[in-house]
Amino acid sequence: MNLHREIKLAEPKIVRKELDGIIQTKLFAKYNHFRECEKEILLQKWATDLSRKYSNKELKVMLSTLEKEEARDSAGISKWLGYFAVYVAVVSILINLLSFLDMKNFFKSFYAIPFLLVLVMVLFYLFRTTFFFKEEFDNYKSKVIYMPIIQVALKCKCKNN
Repeated sequence: MNLHREIKLAEPKIVRKELDGIIQTKLFAKYNHFRECEKEILLQKWATDLSRKYSNKELKVMLSTLEKEEARDSAGISKWLGYFAVYVAVVSILINLLSFLDMKNFFKSFYAIPFLLVLVMVLFYLFRTTFFFKEEFDNYKSKVIYMPIIQVALKCKCKNN
């Protein structure tokens, strides 16, 4: 096996890109709406294509790459929940603060600068969570689609050998 190719397959982004090349995006978008028997047929087709393209060792590298990334990402969720709790508390304090203030004179008062800073922080948080949900979707695809396909492809390889 080509060592360079094995090293490339240790990168999660490259593994996802390779798997996306095999899995048709239109079919994946409809995947959750298929019946179980249709899902099994698609899974077998994708696994067969994957087992033809990669060796047994390459498939194992891909699977371990996705498993390591899933374990790493699941530990990071608690950090994001902590950030979310802090921002919810800050926003609720701001809402309570604004309800007591006269809005005409608000931006002339000394509360305007902290309010604007917190507003920027909230917007920054919302910007980051957009990417967080994209990562969560990638993790969902890894767990529900990619990992089972690789496991079935490995079983196909073992049966053929």
